[in-house]
Amino acid sequence: MFVTVAICTWNRSALLDRTLDGFRRLRVPRGVGWELVVVNNDCTDDTDAVVHRHAAALPVNRVFEGRPGLSFARNAGLAVARGEFLLWTDDDVLVDPDWMAALLDAHHRFGADLVFGRVDPWWETRPPAWYGPRFAGHFAVVDLGREAGLLADRERTGYGVS
Repeated sequence: MFVTVAICTWNRSALLDRTLDGFRRLRVPRGVGWELVVVNNDCTDDTDAVVHRHAAALPVNRVFEGRPGLSFARNAGLAVARGEFLLWTDDDVLVDPDWMAALLDAHHRFGADLVFGRVDPWWETRPPAWYGPRFAGHFAVVDLGREAGLLADRERTGYGVS
């Protein structure tokens, strides 16, 4: 099995650097090959240098998309993706080492076309005093519990999914 992990980015090289560093700890399941497609969506910062720094440790393929916008960037990633499974994530995400294994396991167990998991916020400093449970649903935070399962139509969610 071959998997493509795709990340679209625009001028967030410092965050992307942390994300790619996290991918160095990814535990890829036995029998799975993978590639990491990073789509540079016309960045003017040092995104390319960040990707290049991680190229020796990760199976990274940098793609350039000059038209601004997430849809153009995603389509550019799709155009080069070689995997039979496509796992999207963002340039500001810290993936769990078992992220890929958990998503593939859920896909196989449930025969799901769309799989997503828990999303917790991370803060570079202490969260602002005003942040709390009353803001649930206003940030890209998803916590449906620890047990994998199917969602009813009314429960479907997934940030960045359209």
